[in-house]
Amino acid sequence: MKMSASMVGFMVLLFFYACQPDVHLPAGCPVSPGGDTLVLSANQPRVIFASCDTALTLVATQINDSRCPEGGVCVWSGRVEVSLLLNNQFAIQLEKAKTIDTIYRNHRYSITLTDVVPYRIINQNPQPVQQAVLSITRI
Repeated sequence: MKMSASMVGFMVLLFFYACQPDVHLPAGCPVSPGGDTLVLSANQPRVIFASCDTALTLVATQINDSRCPEGGVCVWSGRVEVSLLLNNQFAIQLEKAKTIDTIYRNHRYSITLTDVVPYRIINQNPQPVQQAVLSITRI
């Protein structure tokens, strides 16, 4: 069975139309339902969603890691916290493995502190500069 050129064109058009996402964002604005991983050093601004109408600048203003260092004997396991500043206006405090859903400039974001790396090692001087590993999703 032969298909006419117009029928092939219609099927291709239908295929591309059916595959369009329901989210209407500016061209070049990536949508990642699973989230994007971002690694932040303290006080080093990073721009995310740069091609979007809602570009954000994130700064990890403070990284606190009180976990027991590798090779240490500790009474408690400690905790990890990161203070973030969005666009020099909006502060967020994150704890490891906890997700914060927030609204900023009428857009929803889900932010999770997944880790702080590298893990500290006992008696290592100087200690390496630590970085916050975040998972960020624009909802």
